[in-house]
Amino acid sequence: MKEYFSIAQAANSKPINFSHDIGARLLPYEHRIFEKHGENSFVWFGAKPRLNIMDPVLVKEILFKQEEFHKVYPDPVADLVVGGLSTAHAETWSRHRKILNAAFNVEKLKGTLPVLHLSCKDTISKWKGLVSAGTSEIDVWPYIEILARDMISRAAFGSFYGEGRRIFQLHEMQADLAFQFMGSSYIPWSRHFKFGANKKMKELNKEMIGQLTGIIKKREKALEMGHKVNTDDLLSVLMDATKKDIQEGSGMSMEEVIDECKFFYSAGADSTARLLVWTIVCLSKHGDRQSRAREEVLQVMGDKDIDYEKLNQLKIITMILNEVLRLYPPAPLLLRATSKKMKLGNLTIPAWVHLTMPVIFHNHDTEIWGEDAKEFNPQRFSEGISNATKGSPVFIPFSWGPRTCIGQHLALIEARMAVAMILQSFCLELSPAYLHAPELNFLLRPQFLHGDMKEYFSIAQAANSKPINFSHDIGARLLPYEHRIVEKHGKNSFVWFGAKPRLNIMDPMLVKEILFKHEEFHKVYPDPIADLVVGGLSTTHAETWTRRRKILNVAFNVEKLKGTLPVLYLSCKDTVSKWKGLVSAGTTEIDVWPYIEILARDMISRAAFGSFYEEGRRIFQLHDMQADLAFQVMVSSYIPWSRHFKFGANKKMKELNKEMTGQLTRIIKKREKALKMGQKVNTDDLLSVLMDATKKDIQEGSGMSMEEVIDECKLFYSAGADSTARLLVWTIVCLSKHGDWQSRAREEVFQVMGDKDIDCEKLNQLKIITMILNEVLRLYPPSALLLRATSKKMKLGNLTIPAWVHLTMPVIFHNHDSEIWGEDAKEFNPQRLSEGISNATKGSPVFIPFSWGPRTCIGQHLVLIEARIAIAMILQSFSLELSPSYLHAPELTFLLKPQYGAKIILQEL
Repeated sequence: MKEYFSIAQAANSKPINFSHDIGARLLPYEHRIFEKHGENSFVWFGAKPRLNIMDPVLVKEILFKQEEFHKVYPDPVADLVVGGLSTAHAETWSRHRKILNAAFNVEKLKGTLPVLHLSCKDTISKWKGLVSAGTSEIDVWPYIEILARDMISRAAFGSFYGEGRRIFQLHEMQADLAFQFMGSSYIPWSRHFKFGANKKMKELNKEMIGQLTGIIKKREKALEMGHKVNTDDLLSVLMDATKKDIQEGSGMSMEEVIDECKFFYSAGADSTARLLVWTIVCLSKHGDRQSRAREEVLQVMGDKDIDYEKLNQLKIITMILNEVLRLYPPAPLLLRATSKKMKLGNLTIPAWVHLTMPVIFHNHDTEIWGEDAKEFNPQRFSEGISNATKGSPVFIPFSWGPRTCIGQHLALIEARMAVAMILQSFCLELSPAYLHAPELNFLLRPQFLHGDMKEYFSIAQAANSKPINFSHDIGARLLPYEHRIVEKHGKNSFVWFGAKPRLNIMDPMLVKEILFKHEEFHKVYPDPIADLVVGGLSTTHAETWTRRRKILNVAFNVEKLKGTLPVLYLSCKDTVSKWKGLVSAGTTEIDVWPYIEILARDMISRAAFGSFYEEGRRIFQLHDMQADLAFQVMVSSYIPWSRHFKFGANKKMKELNKEMTGQLTRIIKKREKALKMGQKVNTDDLLSVLMDATKKDIQEGSGMSMEEVIDECKLFYSAGADSTARLLVWTIVCLSKHGDWQSRAREEVFQVMGDKDIDCEKLNQLKIITMILNEVLRLYPPSALLLRATSKKMKLGNLTIPAWVHLTMPVIFHNHDSEIWGEDAKEFNPQRLSEGISNATKGSPVFIPFSWGPRTCIGQHLVLIEARIAIAMILQSFSLELSPSYLHAPELTFLLKPQYGAKIILQEL
């Protein structure tokens, strides 16, 4: 098994050149065994021998003799993930199959057409909404999954996707866990025990049973109240069976009904989704076949709705679907087992042997299908399946014999209708960004690709594994992969980050254009992790962003910021007092980083929320925990869509967010209570501005909901403190290293302030400190890399960028570029900023520590006020020197921080 999964992992580690010859990618171990040992060969799968059966006649015999060559049992994982008719045996299977046949006869399937049409119409409407200027690039896979799920919900359960969304989520979570379990080191019988994945699997199953019971109870209530329901659908057939006698072979228990509902919710959607997505891929690749299919659709249907008679006239589409099922079978491998010695052809097979039938190899066999067996040629089915296979029983996309998939006709009806309606409305073409990567989990689907992510995080991990010699040239440590790519391939280069291409933009003029055109080159969305960790103004878009920005601007105008000086002074005074208490014999060594974090958090608490650090301590703790979890999720193996589900780190993230919402609500309620009691509060601070907005009209662009207020509070509690803390700690490090600049800055402070308190006028006279802060922002920008995305084809300079490309702007490389800043670009020299930023950059728009354009950081002026006052007050009281034990290790998680803290020797003046 170890070799089996190792080979499979290697085969799926990267995409392949477009080809329909995918057998060696899907079943690489079996392919290798056949090549080496012939068709009737075997392997050990754990403690079980697996015999590969390639002879189509023997495959037919195995599938026909369903009791002698039965499905593998017991299989607790399959029972939990799939269940129902798929895993039932003997009398139970016969009874269930007999009952369920009633739901899948042709007359009842005809009745599903109106609801299937609604599902397809809804998907097409969504796509039309996404198309701009007549064309658009989208990833159709998530839409196709939802379409298939909506179709089975409507056709079988009288429901719709939104109502059963949680059921599908639970099924997907179970499937992911099961596949991880299969690929892990095999512990005999471990899946029978309630620990780890096994325990989680059963918890998910328990919740799914609850969800399905809710669907059934809703139908029972509708019937009791005399509401109109479809008495011919699968759910009605199953519920009727609970009223009949199990012993007579016509009844089912409620537990069995729930088990079958679970099976059809999952398998009923999965098979259709796989068939549809590969059909779309093939038609997008083979434009001639797409054109012929569209001509047929328009000839048979025009632009009208479809009925069953018209559906059966779509011969070309039926040929296309059969060809897709041949090349991309939903289940490329079938598995059966013996429980006693059996004769199969001239083979004698012992008991408890597993028989594998690699359908994909039969389907690509040139001896059966001809020289073009691995090519897309639907014409081979023009005279029917039997003629195409030359009489060989090999075309079995839905299995064969008594256990042929009961829902195959429904799947084909759904697929014919969906493809026909799509072709009525759209022309399809493969995007240049498409990566061909068929992946076999339980059924065949397009693979989520790691792209360069694995190498990306591996290189980053190595770069951060140890400190560096003291140097301000930190770009290669912070962005080691981007640094390597730029060095190797030039400035305008790209990488694959998962399934998304990331284009590096190094030209400052292009960066300026991107940041100015903030709607065309927008922030990446959806991004559930960023929404949870940061949220607020940082992650909103379009009208919501415009409305919130307009409201929040009021809290950050210059006059209101002047009013923050007294409370900022209190925060700094408290920190300076703590440090004085630590200094013994005139000098001491401390790690200033935790103190600076608390100082920055106290300043934002006082200035923006009329509070203080201790009152909001739990909010900051929750933010730290969320950020740590988010970073772990980013660097872990990526499971498609997993971040949307409540398990593991994702579940914990949402629990933390729920608690944070409660904490922020408490802060808001406290302010409301103070106002009601007539207590004195700062009516100009951020919290007051936000609370005032709840009393105004959202539609008029001047109001906010309470949920939006909480979202903004979360952003400013976290980002408002983090940016200041980073700027302060790196300024202290630089001044401790460069004593001459520390002396010049202190002289300025004493000259302007003496040993007195500071006011706004004095603050603006601290020119050297301002130069130092700007130089620190240049060498140690809080965000070393900015990220934007396109949602349609865009022109940028002489580049034409497709839709859904991510654009990365490595600010750190711009800031250290000797062509812009001179030969000493990687040295600490605040003097370069003595004549202003424009003069220092030679007019190039590269100094953007707080971003640029309409989405420039709204709090940048507050950050600089906080930093100036803090540095001035520290220099009034202390001389700073780097400790010999200081380790220089700038680290980029979400913002730039010192990995091992910042140990400084303080000497009280």
